[in-house]
Amino acid sequence: MAYEPQDDTITLFMNDRRETEKQPLMTGKGLVKGQEVRAAAWKNTSKSGKSYMSIKLSEPQDNAKRFDQPKSDIPF
Repeated sequence: MAYEPQDDTITLFMNDRRETEKQPLMTGKGLVKGQEVRAAAWKNTSKSGKSYMSIKLSEPQDNAKRFDQPKSDIPF
């Protein structure tokens, strides 16, 4: 049976492609108020030395639109 995300739930996986500290430690997706979102998480340390996770939510990328753009739109 295929995984069905539940509303207001995010699923994160370790980022196997991470090469630098600026790239997220974990990535994933989920549903927020019925809308699909992408999630990225970084592990940080506060000034007092406590570890915490910082999470950024964004709209999902449409890879078809991203790679099917005509070459004439490139500004160089």
